[in-house]
Amino acid sequence: MKPIIVFDLGGVLIDWNPRYLYRKFFTDEPHMEFFLREVVSNRWNLQMDAGKSQQESVEDLSKACPQYLDAIIAWMTRWDEMLGDAIETMPEVLQYFSRTGYELHAITNWSAETFHFAEKKYDFLQLFRTITVSGREKVAKPNPVIFEILFCSSISTSTSISGIPAPTAASNLSFTFFEYLRIQCNLSYSFYKQVMESYTVNSNYLAVESVFKGEASNPFDNFDDALLSYKIANYYNLNSGKYGYKGQYSTPSLSSPATSTLDLDPGGSGYFSTNLNNFVPTNVGENIYYYRINYTP
Repeated sequence: MKPIIVFDLGGVLIDWNPRYLYRKFFTDEPHMEFFLREVVSNRWNLQMDAGKSQQESVEDLSKACPQYLDAIIAWMTRWDEMLGDAIETMPEVLQYFSRTGYELHAITNWSAETFHFAEKKYDFLQLFRTITVSGREKVAKPNPVIFEILFCSSISTSTSISGIPAPTAASNLSFTFFEYLRIQCNLSYSFYKQVMESYTVNSNYLAVESVFKGEASNPFDNFDDALLSYKIANYYNLNSGKYGYKGQYSTPSLSSPATSTLDLDPGGSGYFSTNLNNFVPTNVGENIYYYRINYTP
């Protein structure tokens, strides 16, 4: 396993500074500093970093401070003008660590709606194995949940950490995964009927995705997001929020299987280790080793 280094982005690798934009609006420096401190404040910006939309944030602030309407709107329409160059020597530092065998990950408080500007401007971001963006996860530092997401993301993209294989969309799915989706989407047990009705030959995970994507209460962006969230829920044994079972599911009892192998299509069943807290779906060759689940809803 490669040693891992985690970097922040803003102020560490990337020079982001609202003054680059607002010096074009204010000729008086103290007035600009007042605007940055009291109007488009760090607290206000953190709401967008945590997932609130720019449109809603700008509208709310414009109503509260109409005298600064144009400057507030510019936060949304001219946001890219706040970006400077990469912090001096840092791209070379990243290149060095990448070249000498380190696995690089990043975590940042950044709006999901503006991060594409950084991805387009800074080529060195391609050196990171994962980048945990607060706006995409809808939780920002210093909330410890985002660090749990970072940790589990680094696990999921590594070949193997402590014997835990990386989950992918092709991983075989377990009953607990289906229960996790059902609970998160606030669905009844008819969810299983919908999945079976949606299944066609070779559709695999698409049958599941077609069901949960059609639900207004679905919290996931896509199948990969659902699978990673499921892994976090199991790894940390959480019982609330997006990364938990909402108190509706308890660890099922397990019994030894009558037979150790089954011929199943990918996506047809799952593999359990004896420790469900560290469970990850695993495909074992053409067959799947499994334990029978004794579960009564």
